Amino acid sequence: MCFLFARAVMQTELQRFNYDKYCLQRLEYSFRDQDPCRSGLVDRQALASILKGNRLPIDKQIIDFFVNK
Repeated sequence: MCFLFARAVMQTELQRFNYDKYCLQRLEYSFRDQDPCRSGLVDRQALASILKGNRLPIDKQIIDFFVNK
């Protein structure tokens, strides 16, 4: 499974479960909180905790794959 396919699956699942703009804003805020310098990068552990902490309606295996890539 390639990274682009995993990203497309995640986007489709978020749309399917009507993951609205407020949830996405909360997710974005979580990323900005972990990246105060606005470098656009977070480490894998932070990425995993953000994605799991925001309770995305996505299968755990897809999230794990996304984090590891």
